[in-house]
Amino acid sequence: MKAICVVLVLVACFFLRQGLVYADVEKNMSEKGNVFLSFDGQELIFQARCAYPMGGSMVSLTYPYTLKLGGDSIDVHLPYYGRAYQISYAGGGIDFSGKIKDYASEEKGDAFILNFEAGTSYDLYQFHLEIEKDASANLTVTMRNRQMIRFDGEIVATELQKK
Repeated sequence: MKAICVVLVLVACFFLRQGLVYADVEKNMSEKGNVFLSFDGQELIFQARCAYPMGGSMVSLTYPYTLKLGGDSIDVHLPYYGRAYQISYAGGGIDFSGKIKDYASEEKGDAFILNFEAGTSYDLYQFHLEIEKDASANLTVTMRNRQMIRFDGEIVATELQKK
């Protein structure tokens, strides 16, 4: 009987902790509402949970695939599933670091929408990131040499956002 009580207490603590983490992220987002619109040198991290390739079914992601934005730079480590018209010898994923170009943002209802471009010598990437108030986010990546792909995930709170 004691073992069952201990397990129930541990489960309750786990769910309470998860609720506090999400409440903290939402509080930070509402306090700094326009941090996603202007960055202000902040770091924004999108962590992908699922990928939706065109013409394919959903792919659940287990590895922490991310897109990091900070100032005018981007660091992308995302998988790619879909049809490629040309591929490089560097690999099949969306994996590069660079500078952001043509940045635009808007607030649409309860969501923040970021549109920007980044590129490598091999391809040009157009990103459309839609962030909801509960820190969930959708990322659509359009490329010149591959089919479009969409990711569902969340915005991960960073130390800079907590300050």
